[in-house]
Amino acid sequence: MPDKIACSIVIATRDAEENLPAILAVLGVEAGANTEVLICTENPARLQEVPLAPGMRIVAGSPGAAIPELWRDGILAARGRNLGLLSAHCVPRHGWLTHLQQLKFEGCAGYGGRISEPAASDAASRAMFCLRYVGASSPRAGRVHDIAADNACYDRDEILRCDDLLPAGFWEPFFHARFAARGRWLEHDPDLRADHINRYTPGEFMAQRRHHGRAFARDRVAGKPRWIKWGIAMLSPAVFPVFALKATRRILARPDLRRGFAGAAPWFYVFLANWSLGEITGYWHAAGARRS
Repeated sequence: MPDKIACSIVIATRDAEENLPAILAVLGVEAGANTEVLICTENPARLQEVPLAPGMRIVAGSPGAAIPELWRDGILAARGRNLGLLSAHCVPRHGWLTHLQQLKFEGCAGYGGRISEPAASDAASRAMFCLRYVGASSPRAGRVHDIAADNACYDRDEILRCDDLLPAGFWEPFFHARFAARGRWLEHDPDLRADHINRYTPGEFMAQRRHHGRAFARDRVAGKPRWIKWGIAMLSPAVFPVFALKATRRILARPDLRRGFAGAAPWFYVFLANWSLGEITGYWHAAGARRS
């Protein structure tokens, strides 16, 4: 592998190893000598049959590692400034890597790509898409407050400057807030296209939502005085109705998402409830209460 790496692609494979051949087929065609592809997994045994082209390597994470923790491992192992992130549940379209290699960071800390949902998706997958990727599905480019790291490109130098946040994993909302505090911004780039090809079972996704909700709560109140933690914990039952109202409004405002939402709605609110349970639990644990 050459010493000079301009672009690193980090793929977190958690529960979506089936999509790797399709992802690597796209990246293998477009990767150049100055590009590396890091496949981050918490179970290397699942990747024994995956064919790796030159410039591709496996980064082994700890057993049970969540996607943001796998991203962290890849970010620390990467060498390129242009840092492409994918979860293996999002399969890039042809032209993805070529476009990513051309992105420039001149005040912009990260570009979020457009994520689309195949028309043939089942109700549970549609619900997952509506919960996670509504903001990332827009066809219009421009500055945004947040992007989905499941299909994104970041300035790796900006991420590494957040050395107090990175040990816990690349939980992107906290990094985005730090970028904004430094005067950097994010952009939505619809030419960075990927398709959401879900491989979670409903049970796996519910467990993931609870885990991510707890981690979000933990990091949100980290370092705050105990009285603030208790206050947030006391108010935390409002998480579900507030989140549900905001998310439903966003979906119903989009005709393309509104169509077919009725069938996905039961799963959508079940998944949202699991996130809310995790977040509420996280606040109570951070406050010192013994609740689960």
